Amino acid sequence: MPVGAGMRPDSLIAEIHAQSGLPALRERKKDGDVFLMIHPLWRFDGDFGSDLAGGATVKFVDTFNLERRPLRAIEMAQLDKAV
Repeated sequence: MPVGAGMRPDSLIAEIHAQSGLPALRERKKDGDVFLMIHPLWRFDGDFGSDLAGGATVKFVDTFNLERRPLRAIEMAQLDKAV
């Protein structure tokens, strides 16, 4: 189980994102955010992000920050800011 899902088991679900095939965290609430877990060196701005997400609307969180500061990484992804 990814770190973020383990720290917030009542609010996050770990899964494979259907459109991209990448690991993801999904908020359990209705219309919750989906966080794609990506390599820290991958670009996700503009068309790069759209291609990574398979066209879906997602937030991006890199594995480096997710492992080291999981709640902060998720919070910053929700604000569309880099950690």
